[in-house]
Parts: sequence; structure tokens; C-alpha cells
Amino acid sequence: MIKLKDILNEWTKKPPTEKRWSKSFSGNTGLTEFEQNGGKDTLKEMPYSKIKGGKHASIYDMKKEMEEGKFDPKNPNINVHGLYTVHLKLLEKTVKRDLKHLMDDIGYESGAKKLNWYLYEKNAVQSKIKGLWEVYQQMNSSQYKRAVTMYKRKR
Repeated sequence: MIKLKDILNEWTKKPPTEKRWSKSFSGNTGLTEFEQNGGKDTLKEMPYSKIKGGKHASIYDMKKEMEEGKFDPKNPNINVHGLYTVHLKLLEKTVKRDLKHLMDDIGYESGAKKLNWYLYEKNAVQSKIKGLWEVYQQMNSSQYKRAVTMYKRKR
């Protein structure tokens, strides 16, 4: 007879894994079991590989620019998905310019209709605005700040 406890334990039992911590031992390599079998400790890796891109925009070629020494932490290259790749400051200027043009047309019915379309329908201006917000969130993440700190120390 099969017991309910055996069925439930079947899903929760995990096979033994390699040890990822150090302990006193008599070996001469100084590596953990996980590292001896080819595993890499992700804490020692550069953090820029962990920065997640957004749905509308992401920081573009950060790793490549850091390796070349051309990375500017306050003005990174931004890929607005489906549109273009541009520096952050230029993206801010284009969003300001687009919104200013929309606000100038507000005195007419057609201007209000156009403003409604730009703000509430899917279009390039909306993607730029949402992408800008996503990039600011990426830049405020601990992974980005750590990557910038490590980049500055390397230079």
C-alpha cells in the first residue's frame, strides 16, 4: 500500500549536491567540491551580466564599453527596443522635445486627440517614456551600482 507521506516526499526530496562552502580539510587545492568540478562562484563574477533589461529599453553594450574603458556611468548607451540605440542624455532630450510639441498643440481638438493617442495608445513616444523609466530603475539597482564601482576601481 502506498502511503501519502511517500508520495509527498517524492516531490520534496533533492539529490545531494556538491558542497559550495569551505571547511578545514587536508587537501592541497584550496577549492570546494563545486569549484573542483568546474563550477564558478557567481559572487566573484562581474555583476554587469546580472543587470536585467526592461520590456521597452535596456542598457546597451555595458560590458564591451567597460572592457574598452569608454563607459560613462552617468550617460550609458540605451537600446530603446524596436527604435534605436542612443545615449541616456539624448533620450531625455528627445522625450522632453516630443512632450513639448504635444503640449503646444493642446489648444485644438485635433491636438487633444493627438495627445490622447500619444499617451494612451502604443507608440514610439510611450515606448521612450517607459523605456526611460526602466533605465532609471536599472541604474538604481544594486547590480548596476556595484558594476560601476568595480569599473571605477579597475581604471
